[in-house]
Amino acid sequence: MNLADRNRPPKKNILFLGLFFAALLVVIFLLFQSREKETIKIGAIISLSGYGSHLVDLRDAMLLAVDEINSQGGVNGRKIELLIEDSKTDPEEAKAAFERLENGSKKPVLYVSTHSNVSIALAPLAAKHQVVLVGLNTSAPEFIKNEWVYRHFITAGEEGRVAQRLLSELKVQSLGIFNLDDPYGNSVVEALEKNLADTGVKIIKTVFQNDVQDMTPQIEAVQGMQAVYLAGFVKHVAMGIRQLRQANYQGIIITPSGGANPKVTTLPEAEGVYVLAPIVYNPNYQFARDFQEKFESTYNKPFSHNAANGYDFVKIFAGLIDEQEVSRRNIKHILDQGFMYSGVLGYQELEPGGQEILLPLHPTRIQDGNLTFLRKNYR
Repeated sequence: MNLADRNRPPKKNILFLGLFFAALLVVIFLLFQSREKETIKIGAIISLSGYGSHLVDLRDAMLLAVDEINSQGGVNGRKIELLIEDSKTDPEEAKAAFERLENGSKKPVLYVSTHSNVSIALAPLAAKHQVVLVGLNTSAPEFIKNEWVYRHFITAGEEGRVAQRLLSELKVQSLGIFNLDDPYGNSVVEALEKNLADTGVKIIKTVFQNDVQDMTPQIEAVQGMQAVYLAGFVKHVAMGIRQLRQANYQGIIITPSGGANPKVTTLPEAEGVYVLAPIVYNPNYQFARDFQEKFESTYNKPFSHNAANGYDFVKIFAGLIDEQEVSRRNIKHILDQGFMYSGVLGYQELEPGGQEILLPLHPTRIQDGNLTFLRKNYR
């Protein structure tokens, strides 16, 4: 054996080292792959029970959008995952759900919430943890409390603006208002009153509580008025319309966007009621019609603008983070740049530096269980 042979490592050692480095490369590759494939998590604190349980539709539509995105490879090779919590339409339950998600092993990069009272309660937590919270189905202006919150829904201001224009078109001179006494109901009424301030319209106003079963006192208070504006959640609007008919009210009935829900429009008593509605209910809007067919065939139930709200937001979010760093702070940075989007709910825009994704309303009337869009759109 010469000197070179004596200094050469044994073949079995070379084989061992080769296997070791090959295994190490495999482990590194798998770790890299698992990191790359970690899901992009959205914390969804949604009213699935309680008086806001109609927003199960919003959850279902979000899941539909997530399935579509993930079936096409996700975003940047990563799938989107919804971490769903039931707020029970209760602010305290919602705050507990938020903290559970924050302290869990799966931490969301962004949160969504539903209903004004719930979203308002969560806004300070979003600021505390420096994570974006997007209010879906959230109208009250006081939700926008800090730089970490954004709204993707119809504003109370838009409800008031379109209602005032409709009242003007109908030449209403006296208006009875009864509304849910909570941040949503009070905010849409305040917006309407502001728009009516210089019109000379006489107003009588009364409120009801969430657990109301009999609206007779409210109806008696507005019985002699030319028109009635009824603001509340879907169950309140349906109840109010039925009881107004039972009381033989002969005037004009107008509801905010909540009255566009099929649980209201399909009521026999709702025939002829005026509703402020988003474009999603226009049968001539092809994009919305396609979504309707997809939603109804998937879940075997009518679609609603609440469902469209959830679906559009997931699609918007996926588009915004495409080829972008996905972190809490960068998501806020992306939103702060603003965007324009055409979706199921029509044209949607977030102005640079803004916090509200604008959604327009249109005057409609219930006819044969459907919403008929009037010629005036008040834009």
